[in-house]
Amino acid sequence: RPPADEAVPELAGEWKVTGENAQPLDQIFPMTATAAGGRLTIASDCVSLGWDYRQDRNVVAFTNPATVECARGRTANEIEVEKAIGGANIALFEDGGKTVQLSGTGGTVAMSRL
Repeated sequence: RPPADEAVPELAGEWKVTGENAQPLDQIFPMTATAAGGRLTIASDCVSLGWDYRQDRNVVAFTNPATVECARGRTANEIEVEKAIGGANIALFEDGGKTVQLSGTGGTVAMSRL
């Protein structure tokens, strides 16, 4: 954990989901995330995953999940990302806040700022 006087980046912003559980995504649909106004939304083609979130430095909580699906259903990556973010309680920022790993009981999601 960074010293109390060291600024921790905010999750707010535009992100590209780059991996889950230490593996790169294995799907044809790019997955992007937007964190704004206390809401994280992930878009992957016609699938949308969303949560309310709170961040206190590196501690995060994701609640009130909402999913919009389409006729194709969801990919394995989309299911795993949903599980990982739903259980995430830590945000580990690197590269001056350009990358983040959201980790917790459901696994890990890696994202890079757009």
